[in-house]
Amino acid sequence: MIPIEAIAGAEILHAWFPQVSSAIYAFGFIILLSLANFFSTKSFGEFEFWFALIKVIAILLFIVIGATAVFGLWPLARDVSGVGNLFSNGGFMPHGMGGVLSAILISAFSFFGVETLSIAAAESKNPQEKIKRATNLVLYRIILFFVVSIFLAVALVDWRSPDLQKLGTFQYVLVSLNVPQTKLIMDIVVFIAVASCMNAAVYTSSRMLFALGARQEAPRLVTKINGSGVPTIAVFASTFIGLICCAVNYMFPGQVFGFLLSTTGSIALVVYLVIAVSQLRSRHQLERMGTQISFKMWMFPWLTWFVIIVIMSVLSYMFLSTQYSYETTLSLGVTSIVVICGLLVTRKNKTTKSVHLD
Repeated sequence: MIPIEAIAGAEILHAWFPQVSSAIYAFGFIILLSLANFFSTKSFGEFEFWFALIKVIAILLFIVIGATAVFGLWPLARDVSGVGNLFSNGGFMPHGMGGVLSAILISAFSFFGVETLSIAAAESKNPQEKIKRATNLVLYRIILFFVVSIFLAVALVDWRSPDLQKLGTFQYVLVSLNVPQTKLIMDIVVFIAVASCMNAAVYTSSRMLFALGARQEAPRLVTKINGSGVPTIAVFASTFIGLICCAVNYMFPGQVFGFLLSTTGSIALVVYLVIAVSQLRSRHQLERMGTQISFKMWMFPWLTWFVIIVIMSVLSYMFLSTQYSYETTLSLGVTSIVVICGLLVTRKNKTTKSVHLD
């Protein structure tokens, strides 16, 4: 995620200030947000607070404008109103379940990283309560900010319009409603969103690398922390890998970015599949051990099995679909390499432990 967001943010900055090359913006973007992650979890939280505030205000304004237009009260475009587009132009779900399954891939890409809340909460005071509260808030915010805004967009514009792909959903809706300076507004909001995603990506990748080191599945060096409890070596390693990916992208324009962008959505599904399976196994193990679980998964195990089945269905559809087979094949290839490396490391650790015991 780090190079994807850095390259996307660099393109926006380059469009605003073309005097500087995109590569310089990308490298500077990574270094700046990585420095913020070197200090403490609090500095990460401060950045995310302001990023999130701007995004929330933007989405709420979009919902207000969209709802006003649905009721025919938006003064700049009186002719755009109602919810007729939900049922016209091919009717509701014109492409059937195939279209829904395809949309899940995009949604997974959009939500990828939401698990950062749990990782960040683990470093706070009273982590169990914080994780419980954050998880519940995520559900409500997805319903409000994503479901409601997409409902308004589908209601107000024709889903068949070629401008949707060219401008993007939100920008096209605002253009249809004659909102002035739409492109500038959307560029600013998208840039803030990109910065937020990359900030979270640096934080998450460094903490995951630290966790791997603590489990002896990565070099012990990455477990070193500073006085603020930040795994500085892990942050540096994550930053360095992000810089390398960006450098390779600009050496081979379009190829690396296309590869990363193509695989991220399906890899997100694989990650969530692994999380669901791990939760299923861990819950049973904890219950057998008699461990008190403070925050239980709703409708366990049926909801967990439902998630697993849905993800498997989406991945199967993508693999068989000519539109997504390339991305799925790449993702499964990357996943297979990671799994093989993990098995080799685990086997090596077991062998090392048995030698020490002998």
